[in-house]
This record gives sequence, structure tokens and C-alpha cells, in this order.
Amino acid sequence: DGRFWGARGGVDLQWTAQDRTSLSGRWGGRDMTSARFADFRTWFSPGADTSRYTSDETSYHRPGFLSLNFEQRRIFGEPAAGRNARPEHELTARLGWWRRYRDGETQTELLTIEGADTTITSGQRALTTGPADRLNLTLDYVLPLRETDKLEAGYQGRFEQAREGNRTFEYDTATGEYVFRERFSRDAEASQNINALYATYAGEWQALGYKGGLRGERAERIITAGDTAYEIPVRWDLFPTAHISYQLPADAQLMASYARRIGRTRHFYLDPFPVWQDAYTVVQGNPALLPEYIDSWELGTLLPFGASRLSAELFHRVSHNKVERIISLYPETTGVMLHTFENVGADRSLGLELMLDLTPVKWYTLTLGGDIYDYRVEGELEGRDFSYSSFNYSGRLGNEIRLPTNTRVQLNGRYHSPSVTSQGRREGALMTDLGVRQQFLNRQLNVTLQVRDLFGTGRHEDESGGEGYDFYSKSISTRQSPVATLNLSWNFNNFRPERRRRDDDIDLGPSDGDM
Repeated sequence: DGRFWGARGGVDLQWTAQDRTSLSGRWGGRDMTSARFADFRTWFSPGADTSRYTSDETSYHRPGFLSLNFEQRRIFGEPAAGRNARPEHELTARLGWWRRYRDGETQTELLTIEGADTTITSGQRALTTGPADRLNLTLDYVLPLRETDKLEAGYQGRFEQAREGNRTFEYDTATGEYVFRERFSRDAEASQNINALYATYAGEWQALGYKGGLRGERAERIITAGDTAYEIPVRWDLFPTAHISYQLPADAQLMASYARRIGRTRHFYLDPFPVWQDAYTVVQGNPALLPEYIDSWELGTLLPFGASRLSAELFHRVSHNKVERIISLYPETTGVMLHTFENVGADRSLGLELMLDLTPVKWYTLTLGGDIYDYRVEGELEGRDFSYSSFNYSGRLGNEIRLPTNTRVQLNGRYHSPSVTSQGRREGALMTDLGVRQQFLNRQLNVTLQVRDLFGTGRHEDESGGEGYDFYSKSISTRQSPVATLNLSWNFNNFRPERRRRDDDIDLGPSDGDM
């Protein structure tokens, strides 16, 4: 249950035909209340008595945010005109500042069930507060060369700092009150600074298009928990990219590409302070965690026909320093599971992706997509080598209806198959979402209804441990469904953020991770 609110605004100042300044800002917040109910069955050896407990959790969060953005653009020479004009010779500087403040409370109680009697066995209450700041700096330069070629170069900087205070209270069964526990309370701080330079060159030669680039970056990070500072080693990285395309008759294309990317770890994954999620679960970060590096090779084709198109792509992706959530027995308390994060090794995916966009009539678009691939994960965990594989597949179905009454309806479905993990198996899941947007008053007033998990099929089911381990854990997570959200927005003076000028879709992105 929650309420969201916010406002945004901006102004463009066109000083001359070559100079433009843009200013924008956004402010908002939300009140969120959630509940989580867990049913536990525990035993310590096969055939032993099974104990049953339930965990009842309620959370209240009240985060707010503020963002300010500045952009200065300078065009050298006369501005280009027309869709097919050559790229403009320009220099653009951007500065963005963002702040989020979090204020929340979570209370978890473990209940023992004996017949019709229920007793509070233990309980934890956690109060969290703290701001997070981010500053983004970019400088982009574009130099046209010949008729269609261009050179792009620039600088990108991102500077983050987050502070969090955590106060923990424990339930006293003798008094029935929650008592402050200094041992499980702490203040934490995380900072991350990234400086990067990049350059790309793109051009065409007859039917051949090509683009290559290189990005170099320096990243540093510090995590402080209590009186201990964990300084992550400074990382210097290079990220090359290459893309070629060949134009075929009837606007068809052949394409091939390579890219190296990075998957950065979240601050939460690095925080070494143990956090009790419930009476049987402790979550603890790993400050020695390395970022993931992904090498991706792709070979594909695009076949347009009328207002529709078909694309097919062969891909091979390798992730190094694969990050996974790892489960083990918590050494300080019997029967408690420790969840942490480790670089388990590498995973590889080799397969085919297909996508079909059909527009049989102007007011309806059908999107069908899916992929099939061989998945392998291998590495070392807890001193043991492992290698697992599975045949994976996923599918996506999208329907969009555009009515003459300024109404848009989207119905989307997604499915992913079961897959192996470094410690076990993740089951498949199906999710269906519905979105309806109605525009009023010359499209100034927008009313959007979103319904997540329309048929209540969304769930997470994971298995870990078993043979070769000293534990077995099976987790099934569901939520009350469907989840409905109503959004109202009013645009003044035709204001629309630059990002949304190119994207009018209803926000029905993946939500299966929001349990």
C-alpha cells in the first residue's frame, strides 16, 4: 500500500540559433506500507520432529527525492535542417544533481504455533534514516567528417555518497517491550567516484556501416561501517565496442557487434554489517566483492515488411566475476541461514533471440519475442570446484491498442524457464501486466492505471544446498496480487522531459524483482 507524489518542471532558453540553455528539476516522495508473512518448517536431521514458526513483518518507508539538471549546448556553424542532414558540429555540457532521503521502520516478529495458541518468541525492530547524493558531469563533443561520418568524444563523471543510520531494537519476552541493542546498530557510509573518457567513430561506405569506440575509466570506492573503513582497490578499465552493418535490398540489414560492459555492485552488496531479515535469516555484504565484466558477441539480421519487422540474433555472452547471492549456515546461531554475496566464477550463454513486431492495423501492435540458449556456470565456491548447465528459454508477448479517444491499452506477459545456479536451481516464473492511459484536456492531463501480476502467477522459487552441503534450503515467495497503481500527471506549457519525448510507452517494465 502506498502513495506517490511529485512535480517536475523545466525551461529552455534559446539565446541564439547556435546556443541553448536548459534547466529542469524534479521533486517527489512516497509513503509505503508493506507486510510480509513467512511460514517456517525446521528440522535438524531426517525423521526428527519438525517445528513450525511464522514470521510477521510490517514495514513503513517514507523516502523523498530532489533532482536538478543543467544543460548548455553550443552548435558551431549553421544548425542542420531536415531529418537526413549531416550531424551537427556541437559541444554539450550537462550537470545533474540528485538527492534521496530515506526514513523507514521495519518490525519482524517470530510466532510459535502450538495448537490454537500463538506466542511471540522473538522480534526485531529496525529504524533506518539517511540521505544519498549523486552528481553527474558530462561533456560531449561531436565533429562531423565527410558527409555521413562523425567523431564523438567526451568525459563522464559520476560521484556518489550515501549515509545510513540503523538502530535495532530486540523484543524482550519477559517485559513484552522492545529494547535498544547497540551491538546490532551502526552508522554506515559509502562513496563511489567514477571518471571516464570515451571516443567513438562512426561512418558509412556504400552499403556498409561501421562504428567503433573505446571508453576508459577510473573507479574508486570506500565503504565505512561503524569505525571500520573498507577501501576498495582503485580500478582502471577499458571497454571497447565495435559494430558493423550491411544494407540489403528492401531495407533489410545484416549486423554484427562486440561490446564489453561492467555490472557494478550495489552498496548494499558490500556492506559487511550483518542485518537480521527475520529470526532465521541474516544478510551480510562482502566488501571484497568485484564487479562483473560482460563480453558480448552478437550476429543478427533485421527484416522489415510494411509497418512490421522481424529480427533474429545469435549471441554469445560471458560474464566474469559472476556475482550471486550465496547461502550458508550462520556460525553464531544454530538454525539461522546467512545470505551473502560472492564472485563465484563465470557464466556463459550461447543462443538465439527472435523478435517480431506486427502492426496489422494502425491502432494495434503485437510484439512477440523470445530466446533459447545453453547456459553454463562454473567456478569455485567454499573450496570446491563446480560446473552446472541448463537449457534455458524465455518469452515475451506485448499487445498495444491505440483508440481515437486518446486512450492506450497495453497487456504484456513474460515467462522465463527454470535455470541452474551456483548452489542449486531457480524455478520458472510467469508474469502478466496491464496498463491503461487516458489523456484529457488536449493531452495535458494524463491518468494511468497499472496492474502488476494480473493473474497472481508471479512468484520466486529457489533451492540451495542439498547433496554435498551441510544444509538444504527451499524458498517460495509470493505476494498479494494483483497490485494496482493509479497515476495522475498534469503538463503545463507543453513541458515534456527530453527522455520522454522519445518514449511514450506506459511503464510496464519488469516487476518480478519487486517482491
